[in-house]
Amino acid sequence: MSSSQNLPDIEIGYSSLRLMRLVGLGFLMTSASAAMAFNWYHSTNISTFRTAVGYFGVGCFGLGTCISVWLLISSRKPIVFIRRNGIRDTRVSDELIEWRSVEKISIWQIRRQKFVVLKVTPLVAKRLVGNGLRRILSLANKAVGADGVTISTVAFTMDAETLFDTCRRYSAAAGSGHLDGSAP
Repeated sequence: MSSSQNLPDIEIGYSSLRLMRLVGLGFLMTSASAAMAFNWYHSTNISTFRTAVGYFGVGCFGLGTCISVWLLISSRKPIVFIRRNGIRDTRVSDELIEWRSVEKISIWQIRRQKFVVLKVTPLVAKRLVGNGLRRILSLANKAVGADGVTISTVAFTMDAETLFDTCRRYSAAAGSGHLDGSAP
């Protein structure tokens, strides 16, 4: 019996508590932006620039809050599936990314947020990216330093460090051997 047969299937979804925190923070930021945009404090010296920043904040934070509320209401199913033979993130693709097609697993950090990045073979990358919006997002991620399939763990039940360690363990058990713990 190989060590990969002892590994259980793992399903990772959104954490209701973390989503509620995001909703609360989003509501607070949207309210602060609205106060600036609509001059709720009746300030006489508010500039056009500050008003524009307020409107921009209402739009961005309001959209983020709506998305968080939607996820809180609708997301009861797992999003990321880790199996002995591969990993699947339903936000990226409905197909399984086999461990043998993963060349490198790393953690990428921008500011305080960490992501797990799976550098896959060119054939698999082409199949996953395809055309349209996914291609644009992939190019944007590559431009800022995340070259590969990026898995965000924001509001997940598992943090990025734990997901990284889990992916390395499963990949090693599958015998891919192309692992790297460096963080660019």
